[in-house]
Amino acid sequence: MTRLLAKAIPEPNTGCWLWMGGCSPKGYGGFVFRGRTVGAHVASYILHRGPIANGMYVLHRCDVRACINPDHLFLGTAGDNARDMHKKGRAKPPRGEAHPHAKLKVSDIESIRSRYASGDAQLKHLAAEFGVTTSAISVIVKGNRWRSVPLQSERERVGQKA
Repeated sequence: MTRLLAKAIPEPNTGCWLWMGGCSPKGYGGFVFRGRTVGAHVASYILHRGPIANGMYVLHRCDVRACINPDHLFLGTAGDNARDMHKKGRAKPPRGEAHPHAKLKVSDIESIRSRYASGDAQLKHLAAEFGVTTSAISVIVKGNRWRSVPLQSERERVGQKA
């Protein structure tokens, strides 16, 4: 426990114990515990509260990923974790036309790709028509954006297999 706590700094305003060791790209601390790397918050929970049953996750009441204060940690299922994430506004934002700032619909994407592929329209004309930039049209026709809408060649392959 001493080794774990040596890498944490108490945050007086929130009560969080902030992990100062290495962190994952998502902001969770990493700690070598019993021969394997686990989340620092997981190690803290085990050291302070005891074992974690299979299928259970260590969640944060404070929503600070680098926090290892056992008073801020609780156990929950994958479903609890998902509900907690949604409640705290950390769910993935909607994609495609469901996104609140989307300017295009799936039918627009299909039209853009079809018309560009057939040579009926240039990037700049499509951009002006649909009210987006030329670079936005470029990544759409290449398939780098709106990946959920299959490219014409992918639709043809699926149709041939049917």
